[in-house]
Amino acid sequence: MKAFKTASIIYIGSTDITLRIGQRKKDKIEIIENTTLDLSIGKEAFEQGKLSSKKIDRLVEIVSKFNQLSQSYQSEVIRLIASTAMRESENKYYIRDRLYQETGLILEIFSDSELKNTIFMSATRVLQDANQLKDNAIISFIGSGNLGIAFYENEAINFLQNIMIGTLKLYEIAKNADKYTDKMDFMVREQLHTYFNFLPTFLPKSNIKEFILTGRTVEIIKRICKVRHENEIDVIEKSDFKIFYNEIVQMNTQAISFKYGMTTEFANEILIATIVIENLMSMTEAEKIIIPDMFFFDIVFYELLIPERYEQIIRIFESYAIESSKKLAEMYKAYGEHIKYVDQISAIIFEKLSKTNKFKDKESLYLKIAVILHNIGKYINPDKHYLNSGYIIKNTDIIGLSEKDKQLIAMIVKYQSYLLPTEKDEEFAELSVVEKISVSKLAAIMRIADALDKNYCQKFNNIKIKFRKGDLIIETETNTNTYIEQIKFNEYKEFFKEVFGISIELIVKRGF
Repeated sequence: MKAFKTASIIYIGSTDITLRIGQRKKDKIEIIENTTLDLSIGKEAFEQGKLSSKKIDRLVEIVSKFNQLSQSYQSEVIRLIASTAMRESENKYYIRDRLYQETGLILEIFSDSELKNTIFMSATRVLQDANQLKDNAIISFIGSGNLGIAFYENEAINFLQNIMIGTLKLYEIAKNADKYTDKMDFMVREQLHTYFNFLPTFLPKSNIKEFILTGRTVEIIKRICKVRHENEIDVIEKSDFKIFYNEIVQMNTQAISFKYGMTTEFANEILIATIVIENLMSMTEAEKIIIPDMFFFDIVFYELLIPERYEQIIRIFESYAIESSKKLAEMYKAYGEHIKYVDQISAIIFEKLSKTNKFKDKESLYLKIAVILHNIGKYINPDKHYLNSGYIIKNTDIIGLSEKDKQLIAMIVKYQSYLLPTEKDEEFAELSVVEKISVSKLAAIMRIADALDKNYCQKFNNIKIKFRKGDLIIETETNTNTYIEQIKFNEYKEFFKEVFGISIELIVKRGF
């Protein structure tokens, strides 16, 4: 990965557009330009479904100015990023084309999971550098169009939930109560209950001591609430937040706007965000709110300017993805000795094949998570469970995984049994050639590993895998009946040979 000296990030948010220009100073990033211009597109996008020509004109104008400013700093790379509001605009493709035609920049529209992964990576970097992530914690993101909630337990994020409702959307739901100030808090709480009532099921088993908060609205709350600054961390004591909360929920948006000198739209977000924070904090035993001093896309600067540090963070989040997958499998009563056994065998096969196949780093992760999750669909129906497993994977938020990651893992799981990858499968046909080969190879490995424990009894001992005259040989020992395992192995080995171009044989020693 190439490292640049200077990079720019232009972020199109729901209420403003931000430009940050960073440069590498030894092993740190120095921000040399930080400019934000107001442009509210969230309300239009959420209410009308698309942006007006007037808003688009202004958006292009601001991006063009930021592009020119970036070039004046001699930025070697400029990333133009948008998220929820742009994603929900029906005319986003026209906007994307116009931005490219007039600025030469390609607009990246982050999916909800990509946005949360980016934010949580940025937050985790700050928190770990400040030695803050010591206890079980809730890490939350409060946005204009969505909420993100992650649970940190045993030094890993093992649960993530993206909720497609944010401060602006919540206000639209509750705005009929705005003229009755004593009803706003109640109505928002009632609406939140429909989204939060399932969360206690996934809460860490031991008490949650830390509450970590991120989001653009949080920056405004910091300005009007009593805050203590420590290193790269801002802290709001629980007692101080409670005073602020009790005061603000007694006011309507007009009163908030007047008192704090902000627009009514911002006042809406502040009121709703405060109620959301109070709801989330009530799930914890935290005595303070920890707010990382960060920009949502700080991690992108690391990707561009300090790629070696970025790779370290990626590895951490891949471990989080594994732990989150284990927790998901446990929830569906599908994590046990069979999964551990198949995981061990598939990892050994993968390692042996790596000598003759140029696997990408992520393929090892895909295989591991596919193995962990391949039986979760049995909770719904054992018949064709691989289809149910794939559906759950694609529709579940897993920290550290993008939508594309989940799609590929789901397809590996889909082909764990008798189904074969074919162009007749529309989902498979839509993949790139590289993705098709990757899915097929990983599915072939998992089939073989799964065949060796088809009866879920871990019958084979002392498994050794090696190459012999170009073929892959699995040598193992057992004194147990292994008819079903050998039948399945022989059934699956033809697909393995087709995909890898080599034969795979099972040699079973008995009477040891």
